[in-house]
Amino acid sequence: MDPWDGRGWVGLGKVHSSRGHFGKAREVLLEGLKMNPNNPFILQSLGCLDAQGGNLAEAHRRFQQATTADPKHAASWVSWGKLEERFRRPWRARQCYAKAAAVDPQNYYAWQCLAVLESKSGVCVCVVCV
Repeated sequence: MDPWDGRGWVGLGKVHSSRGHFGKAREVLLEGLKMNPNNPFILQSLGCLDAQGGNLAEAHRRFQQATTADPKHAASWVSWGKLEERFRRPWRARQCYAKAAAVDPQNYYAWQCLAVLESKSGVCVCVVCV
């Protein structure tokens, strides 16, 4: 594994997480973050792990770090949007999903998250309808 490539750290963290070894997953991701302190993939993965574990404030901080490190990292914007929905702040979730769709217009998941959020509020964002 190339220690300077964040994908390996994220992949290894996912293996541990999928086996229920969340502490080990965190250790691996934090080690990867030492090698790649501004890697949005690692930061987003840590945020997702924090959110899954209920540490929502830390998850928020990680997503903010990830989107600052790479404002075009759509997955971090989507993850941040999901967190904002958990906080019951749909206006902020909308901003995050819209940002994800803007930086990566081909990202169907960003569009889907935005559409589902809007459907809950009764707003149609379907490109066919517009």
